[in-house]
Amino acid sequence: MARNLLTAGVASAFAALSSALAPNDVPCNVDFGNSSFDLSPLTTPTFYPVQDNRNNDGSHNFTYYFNVCRNVQTSDWTYENVCNATFNSDGSGTQQRGGSAAFQVARPPWEVADVDRCHRLSGNITDPAGAPVWGLYDPSNPAMGVTLTYVGGDKCPQWANGERRIKLWFACYNDQGSLPRDEVVMESQTCRYDIFLQTAYGCPAECPLVKAEGGVVFLCGNHGVCDFDREYGKSRCFCNDGYTGSDCMSPAGPAPSGLSAVGGVLLTVGLLLVATLGFLVYLWNRIRSLRLDPSAYSSLRGGPEGEGAGGAAE
Repeated sequence: MARNLLTAGVASAFAALSSALAPNDVPCNVDFGNSSFDLSPLTTPTFYPVQDNRNNDGSHNFTYYFNVCRNVQTSDWTYENVCNATFNSDGSGTQQRGGSAAFQVARPPWEVADVDRCHRLSGNITDPAGAPVWGLYDPSNPAMGVTLTYVGGDKCPQWANGERRIKLWFACYNDQGSLPRDEVVMESQTCRYDIFLQTAYGCPAECPLVKAEGGVVFLCGNHGVCDFDREYGKSRCFCNDGYTGSDCMSPAGPAPSGLSAVGGVLLTVGLLLVATLGFLVYLWNRIRSLRLDPSAYSSLRGGPEGEGAGGAAE
């Protein structure tokens, strides 16, 4: 009975998750324990087109089309026919079809072979083999941002790294606007591509986004910065002077007047030390005066006994 209830509960949870996600979606949040991230606001119904902004002559040899936690929507796409079936470039000529979260498309007019006009940079992310891989932008500082790596793309030449893949770097930045069309795209290794993006959604969820008038979203209420608190081991907002709270939206009270409890204790201890030191100095001076003043010893030898001896001599 208990086993049946457990099975039913797991099935219900899976059904609820499936109904909440579109057919081409995968969960778009991750928790690293000390920092958690949610990129779901960046998921778009179609795709993001990004051109490499390092081409100063404006040629843009390739355009990269990608989505966040969802396959690229290719229906009614300019390159639908070109990218419907992409080819492995490992010499096998095998075609890949189906969904993909990222494509690399050569810029027309094409001066490359048909097999290189379009490449899948990921597999179908709803399949286990194409499941995205999460990571931290900077493991030494989790507040820096998060990464999302798509795997399972077209095969590379045999001398390369097996398959094409792309890594999206989401840097924590106080800007919730749309992802720009011109970004740095690097090929760190053969068939390994990196796109660097700045967005407020790349910040840990522990640093709240506050919606202001007009729908503008500000990180930490625009009254602080998001960083990793090494004392408490988690990301949080560090508020500017005059603000407090997890989102830095609450006015801070006036600074307390007078001494704090710790200050009072320190002052008392300091006064006791000064008094003790003064008493020791006083004792030291008294001891020195006894050593240096002969009359002190004479007065100690005087008295009735000494006087009697003197009288007998007379």
